[in-house]
Amino acid sequence: MPGTTDPNLYRELLAFYQAGLESGAVKPEQIVAWVDGIIEHDVEVDPFFADLALGGRDINKLLATIKEYLGDRRHPTGYRVSLGDLYWRLERKEITPTEAHDRIRGYLYASSQIDDDERYRLIGSEDALSLALDRIWGSVEEAMTRLKGDLSIYSGFQLERPELWHSANSSVESALKKEQVDRDERAARSATSQAVANKKKPWWKP
Repeated sequence: MPGTTDPNLYRELLAFYQAGLESGAVKPEQIVAWVDGIIEHDVEVDPFFADLALGGRDINKLLATIKEYLGDRRHPTGYRVSLGDLYWRLERKEITPTEAHDRIRGYLYASSQIDDDERYRLIGSEDALSLALDRIWGSVEEAMTRLKGDLSIYSGFQLERPELWHSANSSVESALKKEQVDRDERAARSATSQAVANKKKPWWKP
């Protein structure tokens, strides 16, 4: 029999928990505490929350329960909230460069939810921070600034303000479209410049 608390009210939050568990940004203890709070105030516990509670601190069980409920469809809000949380931690200087690298790497290579286009636009920042931390190329400060800049489109996602997530999603979509338009325009200008340069070459030169 369904409980008094409808899990559908938490689909976006559950998508965030899924992305966070996969990337390592969310600990099982956080989900356990959240579920305990719901169960404590629910007259009749919904089976979904009961299943989560039974998962305890087993990440695989928690992920399996959440994924079964959400299905295989991607939920962009989930990982975007995670990326927004990372942005604000960088902004408030609450995270070390090594921790930031571990988290962004987790999002890029462990989260099943993140869109490929959004993954690729962040890979350069992750690579720059990795090289800086290994003292191979660049400074850690510059790499952190670059990462925060790339994450800034997710600044509208604040974990404590879920009522803003819908508008934040719209802002991200607009920013991604603008970036694509800018890339297309640069590619067109480059192709035009190359065509002009080729016309100026003497016919006997390759």
